[in-house]
Amino acid sequence: MSILETVIEIPNEHAQNVFGQFDAHAKKIERTLHVSLIPRESGVKIIGEPVQADRARKVLEELTELSKRGNTIQEQNVNYALSLAMENMSGELVEIDKELICHTLMGKPIKPKTLGQKKYVDAIRNQMIVFGLGPAGTGKTYLAMAMAITAFKNNEVGRIILTRPAIEAGEKLGFLPG
Repeated sequence: MSILETVIEIPNEHAQNVFGQFDAHAKKIERTLHVSLIPRESGVKIIGEPVQADRARKVLEELTELSKRGNTIQEQNVNYALSLAMENMSGELVEIDKELICHTLMGKPIKPKTLGQKKYVDAIRNQMIVFGLGPAGTGKTYLAMAMAITAFKNNEVGRIILTRPAIEAGEKLGFLPG
């Protein structure tokens, strides 16, 4: 078993965001990928098996890029970056982050957060009718409404029509209850 040592540069102004409070993100990466992360003056040294060390490097580079784009790195970002790295799909997280739908009234950007959400938004953008199926709480209605509002603001549609869902007596629905 060979061990790889590599050093990547993480600018000081992004290190705290990338590593997380009390290095929580760094510890999560170490535990998941079985590597050691050793902070250095202007970056981090990664020690581990070559495949795992390379995955850790890609995860840290993606998180650094997200931080440079002004995002606050959350545990969800770290978990998703790790799962993409395990599937050899590194680089997708930054691509997903480039997709901006619109801003809330408070100025917060609305963007897809997963590959599935990005595909859903792309389908809404490119198809006349899209059926969004999936578990509750995955952002289907939220993203669809953001896309509808964006289309309305861009004069792509003349109006938005919300209808009451057909439900059985006593049945409960999600975001748009009957």
